[in-house]
Amino acid sequence: AASSVLASWASAGLETAFFTVILCAGMFLYLRDRPRFWPAAICFGIASLIRPEGCIFFAVTWLFHTVRVWKGPGGSWRELGILAIGWAIPAAPHLIWRLLYYGKPLPNTFYAKVAYTGPAVGQGFVHVEQFVRGQLGLFGVFFILCAVLLSRSNAVRYGISMLIVFVLYMLYVGGDIYPFSRFLVPLVPLLAVMMFEGCCAFLEFAKRDRKQMAM
Repeated sequence: AASSVLASWASAGLETAFFTVILCAGMFLYLRDRPRFWPAAICFGIASLIRPEGCIFFAVTWLFHTVRVWKGPGGSWRELGILAIGWAIPAAPHLIWRLLYYGKPLPNTFYAKVAYTGPAVGQGFVHVEQFVRGQLGLFGVFFILCAVLLSRSNAVRYGISMLIVFVLYMLYVGGDIYPFSRFLVPLVPLLAVMMFEGCCAFLEFAKRDRKQMAM
């Protein structure tokens, strides 16, 4: 309710709200204390059918879990297989059909709108900058930095990975033609979690620092 972009696109009639809900479900199922890998992967697969960016969210999630498995003991290779198969069940048949019928994996609108040029990168930067200034502000940026620097939460590490990749993607494609940062709406719930974690980490740090000064 406090996010203008979320409130705006929730009633705009496009796929943004549905895409955001499905992605939130997938991220929640993956990040919970006892992850539900099958339903999380299927949610990411459905999201990939709604918008091509769903593939990015799945790829970051899969690579993030790969790092956890490699470092150990944060997961297993079996879980990586479940994630891949669960995503492929809804997404792979459609992707294969696109390749066979159209010869390209993405919708025509993507190729029509993305220019792969310097001006597109500048437009993407403006898109991201307007979102940060309008949705986060100084306090939001401060608490996200607190989360990055002070929190050891798995959700924060996941959020950092997702933010870096998705912001680079926004710069690459040049943002969106519509106002209110439509492409960045799915990041709002994840940013809210990171700000909450940052606030908790800052309060814990301040409390610990005050105790040390008293001693």
